[in-house]
Amino acid sequence: ISEKWDSVVNEKEEQQRYQLPHKFAKLETPTLFVINAGSTFVTCLGLMILPYLFDLIRKIPKVKDIKLLKSIHSNLRWNIPIRVFLESGTPLTFAILIQTRKISYANAPYIISTITSSLAFVYMCLMLNYLSKTVADLKYENLKDPDVENSVGTLYEGLVMKKNQPLSKYYYVLLLWRGMLLVFMDTFVYDLPMVQIGSMIIFNFVFLLYVCKVIEFESRYLTWTNRIKEALILKSEILIMMLNYQNTTVVFKDTLGWIIIVIIGVILAMEMLYGFYLQILTIKGWIQSAKAL
Repeated sequence: ISEKWDSVVNEKEEQQRYQLPHKFAKLETPTLFVINAGSTFVTCLGLMILPYLFDLIRKIPKVKDIKLLKSIHSNLRWNIPIRVFLESGTPLTFAILIQTRKISYANAPYIISTITSSLAFVYMCLMLNYLSKTVADLKYENLKDPDVENSVGTLYEGLVMKKNQPLSKYYYVLLLWRGMLLVFMDTFVYDLPMVQIGSMIIFNFVFLLYVCKVIEFESRYLTWTNRIKEALILKSEILIMMLNYQNTTVVFKDTLGWIIIVIIGVILAMEMLYGFYLQILTIKGWIQSAKAL
């Protein structure tokens, strides 16, 4: 449907009325919310509604005690919706902000996209409010409770939670806020690159201290790779800031650019290696379960 809509919208005419940041226009980034994040929003919304649907299903006496149904219901309220939101929050925010720059009721695609992005904004506010309250209310003595783990355990999954470090439970929420800050700066402060990168450097400097002093993962490898990764992100941002200085040669900027690419490549490689490691552990778990069966 979104591909068909492209033929309806006169993009050149719309670009004259609503100027996008230069880099988005150069990369031909679409502005309609439905194209950028329609499927993501439908998924998030569906997962938000499903728990209430299961509430109704489990009122039927014949199925309410089925273990599989109880397990799925437990995860849907709210582990799965929370995990999907944490992973989709940044691209969803980007799509909402881009559509906000081009609010229009000129034709059906823009009307639907504008309304849908408004609904997505309401959804974002509700989920952020829910997550903030949930994380704030989490108590150390309840973290190992099976009911708590099955409902909101994804908020502290893989973390070593200590009674004397209650701030560690905010890790995944802060990651989401960082992504949202990044897309906000990219979308609305594109004329002030020093403000863009400066704000990210300040946030990531504080976040690096937080990760080094507070955060510890159950996997020692993940603990150290996350610290290294955050340090490399901060270093790359400082180098990006140096690209903004005018009194530098083209060769210097090119060299700096390649160094930044290498640093980001190392970060990506670290993420991919850990992803492969998790896949191996999962397969080993499947094999052990099959043997036991």
